[in-house]
Amino acid sequence: MGKKEIRCPKCKSLNCTLLDQDDRTISAGKALVGAALLGPIGLAAGLMGKKAKYLFYCNDCGRRFDVK
Repeated sequence: MGKKEIRCPKCKSLNCTLLDQDDRTISAGKALVGAALLGPIGLAAGLMGKKAKYLFYCNDCGRRFDVK
């Protein structure tokens, strides 16, 4: 398996730079607090919300875009 190519959604260029990662992961402590307050539903909701988004910049057209 190869690495996923990141293309600009506007100009389809491969000349893109990673700017930042918006790390939306939940810590074990927050999951436990959610479980204590809301029971199993709070724990499940906290664990399901784990996602990371990456912000890229196209060096050709200047567009900024997110990739999950």
